[in-house]
Amino acid sequence: MKKKNKIIAIIVALILVVSVFVVGTVANTKNTSIAISINKTELTAGQSATVTVTASADYPVATASIPVFYDKTMVTVSNATATLTGYAVAEVTTDLIAVDSAKIYANTNMNSEKFGFVLVTYIGGANDTVSTIDNKTVLTFTITAKSDVSGDALVKCVTESAKTDDNVEGMLYFGTTTSGTTITSIPENVENIDVENASKSATITTGGADLVAKADMPTVIDTTNKYIYGITAGDSVEDYIQVNNGSFELVENSSGYTNGTGATVKVKNSSGTVTDTYTVIIFGDVTGDGKVKVADVNEINLTLLLGTTENWSDAQKMACDITGDGELKSADKNDINLYLVSGSVDSLTTNPYAK
Repeated sequence: MKKKNKIIAIIVALILVVSVFVVGTVANTKNTSIAISINKTELTAGQSATVTVTASADYPVATASIPVFYDKTMVTVSNATATLTGYAVAEVTTDLIAVDSAKIYANTNMNSEKFGFVLVTYIGGANDTVSTIDNKTVLTFTITAKSDVSGDALVKCVTESAKTDDNVEGMLYFGTTTSGTTITSIPENVENIDVENASKSATITTGGADLVAKADMPTVIDTTNKYIYGITAGDSVEDYIQVNNGSFELVENSSGYTNGTGATVKVKNSSGTVTDTYTVIIFGDVTGDGKVKVADVNEINLTLLLGTTENWSDAQKMACDITGDGELKSADKNDINLYLVSGSVDSLTTNPYAK
């Protein structure tokens, strides 16, 4: 019986030893991952999208270097920004300004003729406190589709560029301090970085949907602020606009009208995807019914009396600004009154903001 108990004790002791070893191993495991997202996955020539690179690390990150490759035959890059705070040095380098870019491509399958790169680097200062990273944004940049191209524009981070014993020149690496959360020693390199979710693409299409004025119509398409002007009160919006390589959908405003101020035009490409949305402005039409009437003047009178337009939509504010000075004044009301009397005021059928 004593012999049996002794054997059991030995087995239990071995289990405890193994358990301590396993727990210690798990506790010392360093998990690192990188992910990429693109906020718009379908672009036409000149259109842009934002690329966001996030990282997670369950250990104090003292240094980091993350190269992200992009298809430069299809897109250009701009606005590259290092977004993670708390580091003494945080900078971004692209293939457009890099002095020696050869090492970025070394040991990868990324052809420098086809792919450019955006490299973000973080370095903590001496005695600086560093911490873990939980799905934090480390880099953002803008991609803009080139003209006369089509296909899938790849944006990705590859493990082949990781810094290892066999690839000491690798540019993908994370360093952790060996002295807790304060950098008092040279950071050690962390390997096995997961980039499974660090590959995305945006589809570039030629001949995208393009909202334009119909021939001989005075329509103004404000592509910056996404407004449509120059439509005569009482007319149908669809008589003034058309979409090349696509279609459009007229959506009612809050008053239930598709031809009045505040109605929207959804521009769709050939596959039916909405690529842009514009708001209709009928100058003088404050109530949104598409006509200029005494009711509009009354609405303006009331608003002038109250001294505020805070209850109006942006579209209503623009529709009553006949003089184009950015403010609601008696002069705007006078122009509308003149229109009601004469039936013709040029400023009500054109774009006063283009003066």
